[in-house]
Amino acid sequence: MDRICNRLFREDETLAPRTILGAALLAYLIVLLRGWLGWIYYPLVPVMVLALALLTYALLRALLPRLDRTGQGGDPVIVWGTPALFAVAGLHGFGIWFLPAFAGGAALIAWRAPELLELLPRPGRQRRPM
Repeated sequence: MDRICNRLFREDETLAPRTILGAALLAYLIVLLRGWLGWIYYPLVPVMVLALALLTYALLRALLPRLDRTGQGGDPVIVWGTPALFAVAGLHGFGIWFLPAFAGGAALIAWRAPELLELLPRPGRQRRPM
């Protein structure tokens, strides 16, 4: 599993734009053709969930550094609103299968880039001044 992930991710733990586009097209193609695929759709659901997890990872990887209030452009409305809108659009487009994909993307963040999770606000921790 680690060898497969090392081929997908670059040295800086980001995904190549072609990987992101390919994952998006694959997930959309599977959900678009689900009526024609018949029973073959159900074995393809894990592939779709993994592709959506890569998309979620890419989005969270781009947005979590913006949560640092000491840096430039750390607008919390944009940072928290974008994943919320992404989740609503994902649920509308991919149905209930988007929820495990969203959790999978968050798990990939925790596994591949755990330093980004330190930026999340935690209860009991004081906010830094703007």
